[in-house]
Amino acid sequence: MHIVRRLLNASPDQEWGSFEKDFFSVLSSYKDIYYPQRDSTNADKLRNAYVLHAANHILKSKARITANNAKVKAGAEVRDQGLVRPKVLIIVPFRESARKIINTLKDVLYSSPADISKYVANNARFLEDFGGEDEPPPEKRVKPDDFYETFAGNVDDSFKIGISFGNKGIKLYSEFYSSDIIIASPLGLRIIIGVEGDKERDFDFLNSIEMLIMDQMEVFSMQNWDQVLELMSQLI
Repeated sequence: MHIVRRLLNASPDQEWGSFEKDFFSVLSSYKDIYYPQRDSTNADKLRNAYVLHAANHILKSKARITANNAKVKAGAEVRDQGLVRPKVLIIVPFRESARKIINTLKDVLYSSPADISKYVANNARFLEDFGGEDEPPPEKRVKPDDFYETFAGNVDDSFKIGISFGNKGIKLYSEFYSSDIIIASPLGLRIIIGVEGDKERDFDFLNSIEMLIMDQMEVFSMQNWDQVLELMSQLI
C-alpha cells in the first residue's frame, strides 16, 4: 500500500530507520512473534512498526473485499470476511499507551495536521479523553528511569476505543461491531466480556480477530493477570 512505500522508503533523516524496517518485515511474515527486548530505546520504533502492520492489514483486507465484490456480483463465491468486522485487537496497559498508538496511526495514515483534522472523525474528543502532547519528564528523579518511562502520562487502566476505516478517513470511537481495530486495556475489555454467569457479558465482537498485538506485557502482570487469561480464553 502507499503508506508502506512512503514510510519504508523514507530518507535516513526521517524517523523510520533500519530497525523499524527490519521489524516490520518480520511482522509482515505473519508469524507469531515474542520480543522480550523491548526497552526505552526501541519502544517507539516497535510501536511504529506494529501500527503500520495493523493499518496495512486493514487496508489490504478492505481492498480485497472491494475487489471481490465484483466477483460476487458475477456469481462467484468468495470468503473474504469473518463473522464480525473487527480484525485487529491491540492490548496495552495504560491510556497513555493507547494515546501513543492512535497518534502513531494518524501519522502513518496522514502526512499533515490538516489532513488529520479533515479525515479523522472524533479527533477532538480523543484529544480531550486521552490528552494531546507528551508530558515532560520530571526534573528531579528519585527512582530508576524505567519507572518514569512506564508510568508517564495518563496511567488510567480502564479504557477501550474502536477505530473504523472508511473510504476517505478513519473514525475514532466507533461501536465495536462496526470497528476494524480495537484498542483496550485488559480491564477495559473485562468489563464488557465479563465472566461466566454474567447476564450482560458480550464477547462476540472478538470472533473474527485476525491479529493480536500486546505491548508492555510485563505491566499486565502487575495489574491483574487473570484478566489477560480470560481475554485469551475468548480468542482461542
